[in-house]
Amino acid sequence: MIDLPSDCFEYIDCPVCGSDKHAVFYQGCYGDFKPKTTVDYTHIGLNKRSRLSYVQCKHCGLVFSNPRVKLEYQSLVYNECKAAKYRDGGYEINEAFLVRERHKKIAKIQTLARVLEHVDVTRPLTMLDYGSGFGHSMSVGRALTIDAYGVDVDAYRVRMGVDQGLKVCLRDEFDQKYPDVIVDIVLVEDVIEHVVDLNRELSFIRGHCREGAVLYVNSFSQWAMRRNRALQNFQQSSFIEHLNYFPVATLDRLFRKHNFEPIGFRSSGMLQPIRKVKLWLKLCVVEKSPYLGFCRMRSNYARLYRATVV
Repeated sequence: MIDLPSDCFEYIDCPVCGSDKHAVFYQGCYGDFKPKTTVDYTHIGLNKRSRLSYVQCKHCGLVFSNPRVKLEYQSLVYNECKAAKYRDGGYEINEAFLVRERHKKIAKIQTLARVLEHVDVTRPLTMLDYGSGFGHSMSVGRALTIDAYGVDVDAYRVRMGVDQGLKVCLRDEFDQKYPDVIVDIVLVEDVIEHVVDLNRELSFIRGHCREGAVLYVNSFSQWAMRRNRALQNFQQSSFIEHLNYFPVATLDRLFRKHNFEPIGFRSSGMLQPIRKVKLWLKLCVVEKSPYLGFCRMRSNYARLYRATVV
């Protein structure tokens, strides 16, 4: 077991199955992972020599960052540590900004359309966007006359959503502001890999779902981490922010534990050939998988769940 990077970190058992039997998947010094220049993790006690690791649960296969930031310090990661990113006004809401964001909203239209195939659209609908970011999905939902609510841990993005007239707030303020909101649709898009306490957050989500509500989630799989490990490139898979990598069956197990049953599946990254011979050889040798050399496997995927009786 490696030393904790700082008092802001802790070791955990597998959040899916509770097992304490883990195999080291990858470990190294933070400075070796090509950290982004727009974040300053000294606020949580990190420096370039801080040792971090991913482990894989021997029981359910979850790959997760361990140690990870304690829940009480999570806000620092997405606010104080990113102060430079938002310096000098950050993202100003103007015409140029809105044009750039249009393409992102088009992608959200496609996601919401998939969810609405499983929802009774003849009655009023309510939606929760968990990890709402800049409010793209909420804006699309509002345009479709869906009563949309959102939560995020990034205070700057929450303020931007409020400025757009969206019903969004910090995660820990939601139960105080909207205690009686029960939703038909939940979007957990581009966020589950960031969640520090998976069981706490899924309990929160389930508590605001009516029976039969449909939940959309997308996730990185363990194959994404295997590819990063082979290439020794972890810049896009931040040890501090990207904490969880799920095999499909493991994600199902987690959601079933919180009374969600799978109803649909879509993978991406399948059968996309890697054309560079050197890259293919590296993947084959390091990961001992010739198939991985030819395709990205299920490096990321989307899943639909329906809330069942508690």
